[in-house]
Amino acid sequence: MSLVSFLGFDSDILKDCKSEQIKSHWLLSLMFFVNICLFALGTYHFFSVSIHDPVLLYPIVLLLSYIYLAYTKMIIATHDHDLYYFYVNETLLPIRHDFSITLRIFVVFIFTLLCGSGYVLWVTEPLFLDILAELKAGKYNHQPEVFEYLMIKNGNFESIDNITDRFKIMFLVFGNYSVLFIFLYLFVSFVLLLPFIMKFYIDELSNGEYETRETRIETDLIISDYQYTVDYINWIRKTKYGLPRIEYQAFADPPFNKVWLPLPYETPDKTI
Repeated sequence: MSLVSFLGFDSDILKDCKSEQIKSHWLLSLMFFVNICLFALGTYHFFSVSIHDPVLLYPIVLLLSYIYLAYTKMIIATHDHDLYYFYVNETLLPIRHDFSITLRIFVVFIFTLLCGSGYVLWVTEPLFLDILAELKAGKYNHQPEVFEYLMIKNGNFESIDNITDRFKIMFLVFGNYSVLFIFLYLFVSFVLLLPFIMKFYIDELSNGEYETRETRIETDLIISDYQYTVDYINWIRKTKYGLPRIEYQAFADPPFNKVWLPLPYETPDKTI
């Protein structure tokens, strides 16, 4: 299985496209693959703070990475092109950048928050370990508000080894400058969202030759499956019951069924 197939593109369709289409889809696939690796790494650092048993940690990371991969492939494999419009006009109706696309990108953004938090925890881990060592050494014994802020009771420093307290220490040390970590979130979000934005907003990727070929195949499959079903039903009618061939239709454009037939129309046994 090639990289483009692994991430949702049909390599058999893509190989018949122009070289520019092949290169752009390979680049997009490579970006998705890198992003999945980055997501897995960020997720690992996020959960490694509170889950120290690898028997639990690695399955959780793999499960979330698989969910992210599945959602990524679902977006890539879900085509918003109107098949009936293509059937009638032999051209693609451009994808509308509407609420549906915005919602899908927002869901990806939720994944980026998890991933970005993991990288923030990774970057600030040396700082956390230094502060923890200073707390144990008694450097902050004259500042009881620090112990109250971190909810440390009876010198139980092990209780602060969790995600929430690590962020508390970050805010304690950096104060108002903690807002700088937003840039790390923005960078991670930009990297993870870029392939999706390219897919939806670059016309060569969303309405190009590959999409045209794929839409034509999907349209042909719908028509051939419909005709096969009609032929098979009529074969059963003739061979088992000796009934004549009939095609009951309530629409003028089967199998897309966009245009209703005006009443009355013929049914198998009577006229409405």
